[in-house]
Amino acid sequence: MSGKRIIKPSRWTYFDYTKLPYSLAVEKDGLLFISGQTAEREDPATGKMVCQGGLDEQTLVMMEKHKALIDAAGARPEHLVNRTIFRAAAGAPAINNGPFFNPAPPDEPPSWEQFFGKNYAPGTGLFMQGNLNLGAFICSDLTLDMRPGEKRYINPGFPPEPDKAIQFYEWGTNRPGVSKNDILWTAGQAPWYFDSDWNAGCPPTLVEQTRFLYEKFERILSEGGATMDDVIMTRDYILPAARPYYRSTADLRREFLGEDFPASTGVVCVALFAPEWLIEINMVAVKGGRKELVLAEKARARGLTFMPGVKKGNLLFVSGMTGNDPETGRVVVGDVVAQTRQTYENIAAVLEAGGASFDDVVKVTDYIDEAALPDYARAAEVRREYFGDSLPAATTTVCNRLLDPNALIEIEAIAVID
Repeated sequence: MSGKRIIKPSRWTYFDYTKLPYSLAVEKDGLLFISGQTAEREDPATGKMVCQGGLDEQTLVMMEKHKALIDAAGARPEHLVNRTIFRAAAGAPAINNGPFFNPAPPDEPPSWEQFFGKNYAPGTGLFMQGNLNLGAFICSDLTLDMRPGEKRYINPGFPPEPDKAIQFYEWGTNRPGVSKNDILWTAGQAPWYFDSDWNAGCPPTLVEQTRFLYEKFERILSEGGATMDDVIMTRDYILPAARPYYRSTADLRREFLGEDFPASTGVVCVALFAPEWLIEINMVAVKGGRKELVLAEKARARGLTFMPGVKKGNLLFVSGMTGNDPETGRVVVGDVVAQTRQTYENIAAVLEAGGASFDDVVKVTDYIDEAALPDYARAAEVRREYFGDSLPAATTTVCNRLLDPNALIEIEAIAVID
């Protein structure tokens, strides 16, 4: 399995994980990827998977699972470098992410510190249509860098009041970015700013918000010793209202990212944390070395502002792929199972072009349309056809819709190459 280590905890009291079509966590070359976890556990009375309690209670169970997997992998909380939080749009208080983002009130025990101490990581938080278990209010995955090296928090401050911005970020459990070894991981950046009276503001249009975000990323990357040329992956999370105008941001990608585009995934969310935000962006950069653009033989990239795959160092990011026939460019006819199989064929072509295989894939993220839910269990089993026993870590979230209205599933992959 090319050095890929499947984490199999000896004590896992929540459910029988051996039957899952993914691994709970995967480590390779010191990078640990933990699958999306919820508060889901098996009810012994009914045999069904249930999530109980409110947002805070579910978040504590989720963190407990994360910590168990960190321990099982032989990692430590100080190795945390990145996390993504998917909140269900209904059933929980708006904006508040509970103890996973916010510190405990003064009279309550510090729940984050109970599991992770004062070890933080850049976080990207989103409201999605839902999770696979409809009772799950929150789902999160983690990335850890177990390799020796200094972990440095990146917080450049943002105009016009840098000191206030820094104070704000240091209040919670989030940080704008973290640099460790050659990789710089960023939090999802939102298009808000503060005036001299500490009032929040936001540019009014999608294009203006996107420009504002790229300017923020230039500052984060510079503070971390990187540039836009080092970016190998971007994720754009947009609102349904922004979808008709999303193509208008392509010129900004050319302006800020040049023609050597990173891999990218575009996702339509139900909501972001403020009603005026139209977009949130997340990036990963690898400092030093040569950036290799990966284009499968039959892939169509003309006019696009992303590459199917980008390799730098020992990381290969594969853009969010759908079940498009490479000959026609159209999504294949069929249900989500057929689309999933074609999507993995497309991913296989990118991996091969990048000198990798499914044995090197450590993490996949499935973004599915709500219409795909009834057949998704069968679609998830398609992974076994391509991975065999070398199953990756995986996170699945339900989108408002995908950018291609004919697509039922989009899959992003991360490979660590020997």
